[in-house]
Amino acid sequence: RLVADVKRAATAEFLSTHFLLGALPRDVLDAVADAMVVAPVEEGQVLSGSYGWGSDAVVVVAGEVRATFPAVSNEPKRARTHRAGAVVNFEALLNEASSAFATEKEAEKKQTVTQPERVEVVSGGCVVLRLTRRAFLALLETEAETAREENAKPRADGADGAGP
Repeated sequence: RLVADVKRAATAEFLSTHFLLGALPRDVLDAVADAMVVAPVEEGQVLSGSYGWGSDAVVVVAGEVRATFPAVSNEPKRARTHRAGAVVNFEALLNEASSAFATEKEAEKKQTVTQPERVEVVSGGCVVLRLTRRAFLALLETEAETAREENAKPRADGADGAGP
């Protein structure tokens, strides 16, 4: 059953149900699914935060992880436990991508998505799929290059493909 759950979670169909990932084009979702790897984790292990994997995202296949979000205004920090089927810390990858691909003008605005400040495993028998920062940024670069090449090709209607 665990192998079937891993295979199901590493698909574009599964990822498209996430509120952020679902906005990505199908070919990008396919690439994201292909880039995910099963990661061995242990109860108590910090997955992101000051001692974790940094901004890597995870899909919880079995077990539980807890994401702690920073305090907002005068409210205390929020902690949320995620179970099988949850995509956790993808916000951090979006923030990384924004930093990596932003123009100078966009970088000045410094808009970010609120991301967990810490994600840790809180149950034994936890299995996660990991999407590393490096893999995510590389696939975005590949997708951007493909789009640039497509836009540079002359179109059948005689237009230059560069858009309006």
